[in-house]
Amino acid sequence: MHRIWVAVIFVLLSAEYCFGVKPVLGVKVGVGYDLLSQEYFLDSAIAEGPDSLLTRWTLRTTYLDDIKARIDFNVTHPDRRSYSFRSTYEQARELIRVRLNGDWRPTVGPIALEWRGQTDWRVRYRDTSKPGDTYFSGSGSIRARYPFSSQLSTFVQAQGNIVSFEYPAQYVYDYYRVGGKVGMELISATGLAGVSAFLLQRQVPDSQNLDYDNAGLDASWLSSYGWGDLDLFARFDHKNYNQPGDQDDYRRLELTARSRQGLGQRYFLRQEVEAAQYFYNDEDLLNASFLELAGVVQMGYQSGGLMVGAGPEGKILREEDKNGTTGEDYTEGGLQLDLDYLGSSLFGSLEWSTGYRTLALESEGQTDFFYQRLNILFDWTLQERWTFSLFGAAEWEWHSPSSDDSRLYLLSTALSYSF
Repeated sequence: MHRIWVAVIFVLLSAEYCFGVKPVLGVKVGVGYDLLSQEYFLDSAIAEGPDSLLTRWTLRTTYLDDIKARIDFNVTHPDRRSYSFRSTYEQARELIRVRLNGDWRPTVGPIALEWRGQTDWRVRYRDTSKPGDTYFSGSGSIRARYPFSSQLSTFVQAQGNIVSFEYPAQYVYDYYRVGGKVGMELISATGLAGVSAFLLQRQVPDSQNLDYDNAGLDASWLSSYGWGDLDLFARFDHKNYNQPGDQDDYRRLELTARSRQGLGQRYFLRQEVEAAQYFYNDEDLLNASFLELAGVVQMGYQSGGLMVGAGPEGKILREEDKNGTTGEDYTEGGLQLDLDYLGSSLFGSLEWSTGYRTLALESEGQTDFFYQRLNILFDWTLQERWTFSLFGAAEWEWHSPSSDDSRLYLLSTALSYSF
């Protein structure tokens, strides 16, 4: 392990010699806690029989419950625009994780280059390693941008990533993916427009059924008008698994629209709509074409760094009727509340929603339910060098019968000190 750290520190400190400018070096140490737990309920009559005195059991599966120590090394260019490198070492009671991240943004004449790379290595050093415990992953990309004018530019990008597990399994498999993208961007007086085409290919050595080719087009528009802001994104792509009868292949159309209008100095109205249509082959007996549509409308209040918004949310799924059934169709509606704060030493974001999902066709284990969902992101600089951060997510479902109830919890915290 000490050899790894010698190599990491050498790479970071050598930035001064590689780029000719003395870098800014940062060191951060800290501790953290991670939790991922799922809980569901089961009628004891199912397992024990009608004479049981118990009525319900609570079954809990804890996937992650660990305390970790962490140290970060950061190297950046003084102006923070030319390059940055970061290494992270985490050690928990049973696992060690090492991550390296870097980006470099040189220029060659009028061409602006951007290199990005990331590696992630995790190993179980205590007890028996199971599939998925020990792995190595790496990803990288290079983008070249050429400006035709101050408003119009074009770019080309190549990218790739690889994942390798020590013990592959049915749902834990090695793979590598390579691809590229080419596009153009236009800056005008009213906004920023972009269009691009991409091609990706994935190879899974242990299963050719999971190989695929993915090609598509992206288009976006981001603008600010006198009445408010508008953000549009559209994608059309085709994923081809190269199987007989076009099994699992699909074409997909995605649309996302976000808009916000000011209502006076402190109030605003916000809308967001997301739609995705999947088209499967008519001869595909396992998959049916379907439509997903979700949206939210909020009234909000903003003052200084505080922003609060609340309003109705909804989501529907409609599946093509192939065999005279409604498939997985559902309709969901409820209320969403957002709370954000940005201050000099404190950043916080909270999203809470509650509502009801109605299934078109109920069955054993799949019933209508009330839900609550909570997401929290929190970062607080306690003093000049101490920082506390928290990420949490939770989801509750209440069904009828109650044996279908479920809960899901995710929590990650860190307390760190910067030198």
